[in-house]
Amino acid sequence: MPRERLIAGIMSGTSADGVDVALVALDRASRPTLVHAAVHPFDAATRAAILTLAEPDGGDARAVARLDFHLARAYADALSATLAESGVPIARLDLIGCHGQTIAHLPNEAVPSTLQAGSGPALAALSGVPVVYDFRAADVALGGQGAPLIPFVDFLLFHELAARHAVGVLNLGGIANLTLLPAGVTDPAQVVAFDSGPANIVIDGLMRILAGADYDRDGQLAAAGNVHDGLLAELLRHEYFNKALPKSTGREEFGSSFVAELIQRGKLLGLSDADLIATATMLTARSIARSLESVSRQHRPAELILGGGGADNATLRKMLGAELPDVTLLRHEDAGWPSDAKEAIGFALLADAAVRAVPSALPNVTGTREPLVLGALAPGRPPRVWPDWIGQS
Repeated sequence: MPRERLIAGIMSGTSADGVDVALVALDRASRPTLVHAAVHPFDAATRAAILTLAEPDGGDARAVARLDFHLARAYADALSATLAESGVPIARLDLIGCHGQTIAHLPNEAVPSTLQAGSGPALAALSGVPVVYDFRAADVALGGQGAPLIPFVDFLLFHELAARHAVGVLNLGGIANLTLLPAGVTDPAQVVAFDSGPANIVIDGLMRILAGADYDRDGQLAAAGNVHDGLLAELLRHEYFNKALPKSTGREEFGSSFVAELIQRGKLLGLSDADLIATATMLTARSIARSLESVSRQHRPAELILGGGGADNATLRKMLGAELPDVTLLRHEDAGWPSDAKEAIGFALLADAAVRAVPSALPNVTGTREPLVLGALAPGRPPRVWPDWIGQS
């Protein structure tokens, strides 16, 4: 049997607000336990570089190369700080799973592609620990969306909660990712998952321009405004909401261009800043509710577990509750996992699956032509004797 191991998951998401690090221990049966988690905010210059490069024509190859290595160092620093906080020596760490920072995700173009900055080999060299990275490329290469990837993790963490009734897991990061676990689920192939549309990306984009803030703290500005039903109906006609599954989205569809057009529409309608933020917040809530209306009865959840930064937005939670009156809204904490660390935990578990040759790309979720083991492996410095659990499923 494989021995117990310790894996670090490292994640920076669409909101580009910082680095999430989770230290996850797995026992001999691969059952995970969170040892420690921390969030390390990006400095203003790093965040600006990420947001600029993520836009169309936001930079050249040199800018990509600089950010690739800059983020590797930022991830290494965040890992070092997290280990120091936890009292765990780096020599105890067996593996790192690092998602990197998505700067382009184009699975639906004539030549499908995806790119995450934050060099895995550089992080492995800097930390001395083997790194699994580049989780999306293989899925996209075989016709998949390359997203969402966390549904495999949602199955591992929450399938026991779906013993009697269907359970949904909703990550409210920049994009809203939904995982639906039918009652009695026993196999990841039974999971339905997709991006429903924007979560915080539009709200945050509006806040930066209109209020000079990174986000709407506790949904306070949205609570002070009124939803404009006509504008909301117009926004919901966006082609993404009517796409068939599988589907995923990002800044390419709901980034700065979408926000700029929304501000222009708001000016023409005479909306206040609060009204515009309220309408964008309702766009998130209603697009999630409508996406749940479209799934089969066996996948309609009785409980929806909320995570990500948007779970802290009281106005968004209130709107979701009104849109989904028959669904009990829970937090990740109610299920025993901290919301802020969920995706970092996820990439620790995806790295573990990669080195044990367990497929984590789900054709029914991403549309890839076959189940795939995801991620590339960069050895640490100096090369280690591989632990006995490497390659054992």
